[in-house]
Amino acid sequence: MHRRCAMQRLIALAPLTVLVAFASPTAPQVTRATNRAARAHRQVAPARSRPSTSTSSTRDSIVLSRVALSAHGPGARHRLVSWWRGNGNARDSVGSNNGVLQGAVTFGPGVSGRAFHFMKAGAFVRVPRTPALAPTTGVSIDFWVKGDPANAMTTCCQGLVTTDFYGVELSGGFSTRVGINFYVSTDNGASFHHTLDVVRGSFSIAPGRWVHVLGTYNGVVLKLYVNGRLYAQTPWRGLISPMRPTSFLSIGAEDGRTYNQALVGVRYFSGSIDEVKLYNYAIR
Repeated sequence: MHRRCAMQRLIALAPLTVLVAFASPTAPQVTRATNRAARAHRQVAPARSRPSTSTSSTRDSIVLSRVALSAHGPGARHRLVSWWRGNGNARDSVGSNNGVLQGAVTFGPGVSGRAFHFMKAGAFVRVPRTPALAPTTGVSIDFWVKGDPANAMTTCCQGLVTTDFYGVELSGGFSTRVGINFYVSTDNGASFHHTLDVVRGSFSIAPGRWVHVLGTYNGVVLKLYVNGRLYAQTPWRGLISPMRPTSFLSIGAEDGRTYNQALVGVRYFSGSIDEVKLYNYAIR
């Protein structure tokens, strides 16, 4: 009798054991595993076993929480770090990384509400360096951009959203074709890896119209999406190097890349940038 009860308890706990051992780090798969475990529990539970109680539900929740923490790190590590909407100011809508307007930055019509508008050299948004702006294992930069009619968008180089060792700019790299280029460095600027490295050319865009840009890096590959479509990807492994103590994030320039003073004071963008989002992981 005691042996049969012990076996029943082992069978009842089996689905949870399987869940912990084999659950995938992605939320949808964890959910499917939970459903399968629940069905299996109902099928193998003996007819005389005690009905399901809140204690069982609590135990399931604890197991799922542990799986989620193991997959994504403590404290919801993967997150939207900052969102600069450009609606008449440079405040961070989701965090505390507020920007400071530099030079002749104005605001004009954007994709949603208002947008940053940069007209002259020296105009950009400066976001002071903080630990949150220095992701290492991955990053995503998501924004809209529109060049002024007088900016042919074919002149290298112009900073869009940049830091020392990750960012998006207008550049040519190995090609004479200038366009959108996403970059990272994993060795403190000794070398850089770009989305244009494989395709040998950036994504050229025409001025006067809004274009959506997304650059992602997950520690394994860099990807550049333009208007929702994957344009280029470059394999590379390593941790993103941290910003220098004197550096900062720039919107509309590359003045914050103080690791190389040759980039400061010359790489300004002429046009509008809207809805800038920074994530500390690759969202795609």
